[in-house]
Amino acid sequence: GGVFVTCAPDIFYLKDTTGDGIADLRKVVLTGFNDTKTSQIRMGTPTLGLDGWVYVTGGLNGGSITSPLYPDRDAVSYTTADGRFHPDTFEFQATGGKSQFGLTINPYGDRFGSSNRHPVQHIVLEPWYLDRNKHLNFSESVKYVSRVESNALVFPISDIAITADFMPKLIGRSHKGTFTAAGGILAFHGTGLTPAHQGNIFICEPAQNLVQRQVLHQEMASYTSDLAYEGKEFLASSDTWFNPVFLQLGPEGALYLADMHRKVIDHPSYIPEQARNQMDFESGKNKGRIYRITRMDFDASTRVDVDTMTPTGQLVSALESPEEWIRSTAHRLLLERSDLSSLASIKSCAIQAKLAESRIRALGLLGSFGALDIKTVQTLLRDQRPEVRAQAILVAQDLFETHPELVPALVVTADDPSAKVRFNSALILGSLEGNEVMQALARIAAQDGADRWTQAAILSGIGNRVSEFTEVFRKQPVQNIEAYSAMMMYLGRLLGSTATLAECQSFFKEVLNSKTNISVIPTLLGLAAGIESREDIS
Repeated sequence: GGVFVTCAPDIFYLKDTTGDGIADLRKVVLTGFNDTKTSQIRMGTPTLGLDGWVYVTGGLNGGSITSPLYPDRDAVSYTTADGRFHPDTFEFQATGGKSQFGLTINPYGDRFGSSNRHPVQHIVLEPWYLDRNKHLNFSESVKYVSRVESNALVFPISDIAITADFMPKLIGRSHKGTFTAAGGILAFHGTGLTPAHQGNIFICEPAQNLVQRQVLHQEMASYTSDLAYEGKEFLASSDTWFNPVFLQLGPEGALYLADMHRKVIDHPSYIPEQARNQMDFESGKNKGRIYRITRMDFDASTRVDVDTMTPTGQLVSALESPEEWIRSTAHRLLLERSDLSSLASIKSCAIQAKLAESRIRALGLLGSFGALDIKTVQTLLRDQRPEVRAQAILVAQDLFETHPELVPALVVTADDPSAKVRFNSALILGSLEGNEVMQALARIAAQDGADRWTQAAILSGIGNRVSEFTEVFRKQPVQNIEAYSAMMMYLGRLLGSTATLAECQSFFKEVLNSKTNISVIPTLLGLAAGIESREDIS
C-alpha cells in the first residue's frame, strides 16, 4: 500500500496506516532531482512498468540521485533523461526518454512520453544497450511518433493568447494552432469508449483548451501516428479556463480527465516582466475538476473492487479481466503482496490466459519474482501473438545468459515475421557469444538494416566483434539492397574507427575486389569517416 509522490528534489513514500485519510508514514526515498528551473520543468509522473520498476519523466531535467535509506550508495548523475527506480530497493537508473509532463505504458510494454512541442514520443532504446559499444555513433533513445513543433497541428475553438504570443523572438510567428503544452499523454485501452478508440493515444493541450486523439500504426520496432479527425479534436472547449492536464483510465474502463481550470496556467517566468502585474495567476486554484468520458451507451454499473480480493488467487484471476485497469491493478497488488504461493497460478496464466495482455502481465510478474523457467520461456517464444514473443525475449534476458541450452530458441526469433520481435531479439543477442548468435544478428541485419533503430540495436551489441560480424554479414544473401548498403556503411565506419590501419587497408582492398559492386561506395565512405574520426591519426 501507500503512494509515491514526486516533488523535486524528492520522491516521497506516503502511507495511511490508521485509516483516517492522512499519511502518517512519510519518508523521502530518493532525492537529488534538479529543482532549480520552473515547476514546469521537473521530474514527475511515476508510472509502474510491466517489469515492476517505477518510471518517471525527467521533466527535461536531470540530477544527482541518492537514497537517504541507502547512504552508502553512489549517486546516479544524469542530464535530460527519464529514469526509473525499484519500489523495494530504491535503486535508481537513468533511462531513455526526454519527457516533460506525461508518461504512459501500454499493455504490451511500449513506453510513450511527451514534451511541449513533441506530443507523442516512443522510447525505443535504453542507454544500457547503447553503452555496450563505445564506438557507436548513435545515442538517441526517442522516436517522434507524431508530427512535432510547427507541424504538430491542433484545432482549438477558443480564442486565447498563449505564452508564445508574449515572447519577442516569436512575434509574427506564433505557435498558436500547434502544440505548445503537450502533456498528460495516455495510451487508452479501456472499454468505456468504442473499440476504435482502444490503442489510441490521447494528449492534453491545456494552453489551447483541448484534448487530441491520435491513431497509432506499427512501423518496424516503433510507431507512427495520424490525427483521428480532420480539422477538429476529440475534445475542445470555448471556455478558456478549461485546462486539461492529465488523463487516466478508470476502474470501469472510462477515460478520466483532470482539468486544472485556471484563468492563467503559465508560470510567471514565461511572461514578460512588464506584463506580469496584469495577469491573475491565482483565480481558479480551488476550482480544479475531474471529468469522466464514455460512449453514450456505456454501462458503468458493473464494477470489480480489486482491493477487496483477499485470496491471492482472486488477484491472479483478475489478471485475465477484459478491463485493463483491473489487470494493471491486480498486477500491482500481486507485486506488493509478493505471495510466492501464487507462482503456479501466475505461470499458468502466462501460458494459457485467453488475452495476450493477460499473458504479458503474468510474464512480467514471473520476471519480477525471479520465477521464470526455461520451459515457460520456450513456450512464450512460440506464442501466437508477437507482443508476447517480444516481451518474453526481454524478460528472459538473464536466462539466455546463464542457460546456453535456451539460446537456440532465441536464435529462431531472428527470423520472426514481426519486426518488433526481431528488434528485441537483436538487443538480447548482442549480449551473447557464439557463431549461431553472429549468424542470427546477420540475418536480422540483412532484412532490417535500413531501419535506423534496428541498426543501432545490432551495432550496439557487436562491440569488439566488428570484424567477425562483418565477415559473417557479407556472406548473407542480399535480401534488401537498402538494408545491405546501410549496414555496410555503418560497419565500414566502425571498422575505420576501431581496426588497425593494416586491417583497414585489407578491408579496403577486399571491398574493391569483391565480385559484387553492391554497396561499395557506402562502405568506403563509412570506412573513410571512421578513419577520419580517430584521434590516433593526424
